[in-house]
Amino acid sequence: MADLTFLQYVKAQTRKAEKIDETMLLQGLSKSPISDRMIDKNMAYIIRTNRVLDNNHKHWDRWDKEYR
Repeated sequence: MADLTFLQYVKAQTRKAEKIDETMLLQGLSKSPISDRMIDKNMAYIIRTNRVLDNNHKHWDRWDKEYR
């Protein structure tokens, strides 16, 4: 997997935080089947995003040490 650029990394973290906020809001509003499907879909997205970010954290740790 190719490394993300720094801006892509930051955008992915921002999107992840937004999806988590949205999911938490939906969980508090209703327990309808439609909401449950939306939560499952968002949680799958969050899990995939976390995998991408976890695969790239070593790259950015190294980058941070070299360029700061």
